[in-house]
Amino acid sequence: MQGCIFTAFWALAHECGHQAFSDYQWLDDTIGFILHTFLLTPYFSLKYSHRRHHSNTGSLERDEVFVPKKKSALKWWAKHFNNPLGRFLEISIQLILGWPLYLLSTSLVHLTIG
Repeated sequence: MQGCIFTAFWALAHECGHQAFSDYQWLDDTIGFILHTFLLTPYFSLKYSHRRHHSNTGSLERDEVFVPKKKSALKWWAKHFNNPLGRFLEISIQLILGWPLYLLSTSLVHLTIG
């Protein structure tokens, strides 16, 4: 329940950073600063870097947050999975093998530590 409430605070603070909460920038900044402070995250630095991220989304040269790999840097098998059937196969492998192996490995780590 706490996670849902904090996520709601985060969503509201995020919208304040986009100046989408009200028509007044001072109100957005005030509410955003208070909520971000409560969540122990910096408001103004996130506001500016996130705005820069949105204005450069998908740019290989200018985006700061998510920079996609160039086609030349992809693994040899990536081109075979870049279609609906390949994606379905990849997701199926992750769900059928990857998820159970992840759960098994984390269980083993907890058993050996605890």
